[in-house]
Amino acid sequence: PVSKITLEYMSPTVLTFIRFFIGGSIIFLISRKIIYGKKELINSLLNVALVILLLNIGIALTLNPAFASVMIYTQPVFVVLIEIIYYKRKVGLNEIFGMITAFIGVLIVVGSISFDLGSLIALLAGFIWAIGTIYHNTNFKNADLIALHSFMSLISALIVSLFIPFDYYFAEKYEGIAYAILLTLIAQVFGYLSWFYSIKEIGPIRSGIFSLLVPVAAYLFSYLILGLHASFFTILGSSMVLIGIFLLFIKRK
Repeated sequence: PVSKITLEYMSPTVLTFIRFFIGGSIIFLISRKIIYGKKELINSLLNVALVILLLNIGIALTLNPAFASVMIYTQPVFVVLIEIIYYKRKVGLNEIFGMITAFIGVLIVVGSISFDLGSLIALLAGFIWAIGTIYHNTNFKNADLIALHSFMSLISALIVSLFIPFDYYFAEKYEGIAYAILLTLIAQVFGYLSWFYSIKEIGPIRSGIFSLLVPVAAYLFSYLILGLHASFFTILGSSMVLIGIFLLFIKRK
């Protein structure tokens, strides 16, 4: 919901650039080191630049930003599908049931009036994030995540800046700048640092399960901040998506 408010003052590309540049600079000051290279550049493009840019575009175009959050969190479903199709990995009944449950949930919401172009773009972001997750797990299993992310954020700011001339809008108002900085501190700095530390302390699987609280909280705060009411079918479909993803995480553990 904070992204939705901020996008009233600036375009998605401008907001994404601010988030990456300021957030990456703060994280670099915290880590005091940086990891860079060709693989890091590809990792940045897949896991940060494209994902967050598409998410912001999706939030700008959708009526309910919470559902865009649900769509991007279909990422674990796409990860399993890619592993099945490309890596020929065998899956258990729990994973099959989880994917079917999540897919039916998406269909339920698609059948309701809440699915729109913004939700579709967020779904595309989830697919790209899945590709990036597999790439990250293949190349950066034991990397210093904070140092790596400082590079990923800063180089993503440079990548996104190339798109600003095609999508430039910036209202020079203090409240818009304040919202952009608030979003950066909440999501790009505190959110990511908390995520990295949680992976270190309790592992990626448990962290992944707790990350499902993101779309749940998005619905809650969209109601509290924006006064948006979700329809019965949106809640039902979204719940099925999250339950399906939860089953995938449980199987991984």
